[in-house]
Amino acid sequence: MNLVLSFVRMEARVYSDPIH
Repeated sequence: MNLVLSFVRMEARVYSDPIH
């Protein structure tokens, strides 16, 4: 279980969203 990778991917998805 790589919670860190999961969190990073979630963060990346959030930052990818054009909802800044």
